[in-house]
Amino acid sequence: MDLKSILSSVLDDVYLPNEYPALAALEAEWTEKRPFEGLRLLVATPIYRNSMTQYRALLAGGATLLVGLSGMNDRGVVEFLMDSGVSVVTCDEMLEAESR
Repeated sequence: MDLKSILSSVLDDVYLPNEYPALAALEAEWTEKRPFEGLRLLVATPIYRNSMTQYRALLAGGATLLVGLSGMNDRGVVEFLMDSGVSVVTCDEMLEAESR
């Protein structure tokens, strides 16, 4: 199962598209246009279950995700993402990678 499907299996039981209309519209558009195809995107926002609607839209657009870990996160969601194969990095890891 691909990551977008894994996120959908969690999100579709919790949220309806009318609860995140902008991201639902972008996901539909990006599924067709794939504007992030071949790009690795860093998402550095607090990590909570509803953050996965953003991740799913970016994946629909062809992005490979790199999620930045900060002090404000839902640890269960972070562990779920890591177990699902999402690269989750700390600020220090991001700075080190940037310097290379």
